[in-house]
Amino acid sequence: HLHGALTPFYPSQKFGAGSWRYVETREVALGPEPQWLAFDVTDALRFWLAGHEPWGFFKLSPHCSCEDDHSAAEILFQIDGFETFRGDMGKVKMQGQRLPFLLATATPPERAAQLQSPRHRRAAADTAYCFGTEEKNCCVRKLYIDFRQDLKWKWIHEPRGYWAHLCTGAWPYIWSADTQYSKVLALYNQHNPGASAAPCCAPETLDPLTIVYYVGRKAKVEQLSNMIVRSCKCS
Repeated sequence: HLHGALTPFYPSQKFGAGSWRYVETREVALGPEPQWLAFDVTDALRFWLAGHEPWGFFKLSPHCSCEDDHSAAEILFQIDGFETFRGDMGKVKMQGQRLPFLLATATPPERAAQLQSPRHRRAAADTAYCFGTEEKNCCVRKLYIDFRQDLKWKWIHEPRGYWAHLCTGAWPYIWSADTQYSKVLALYNQHNPGASAAPCCAPETLDPLTIVYYVGRKAKVEQLSNMIVRSCKCS
């Protein structure tokens, strides 16, 4: 099997007219089966968005590590989405192509401001942060549970109730999700807003609760684990 490489570049005037900036090199196995290739162009987008230079474009440069020059000359890379067709069947043929696309995720201005604040860098989605802000996304919310009224539990003598709290709210920050699965699910939900699948705002840190109950006339003290929500995460 022959192997080749595709290297994307984008134009830059920083080092003079006609200069190009290197992105990365991706090795590919040459064969009849089509395949998708993904390149990380984050730095280029940030460079353009910052206004350092006008928006540019990307080019792919093929290279084949073949044993001799004759075989290298016979290697052709065909990339869907760049070929144009004329005539009445042109549009039909174009629809059958796998068009290249650019996937970008952005942070809303208000969220970016929060991320820049020293307080937010210190605090997670915990009670210290959530109770002191009007955060609408995933956060700890206050919830008081009365054992007798809400749960119909009469066996707990003390306390009569406690602040259990709960986690609720959307989680739009894809790349800060807890697991790769959560990241994929968040991205899926972003592009399919009508779908039911979405990451859950779930408890991350829970504290125990000490209770007093009676066995006959003898009081017993026991600690129930994972009873009080202190912080939340995307799950």
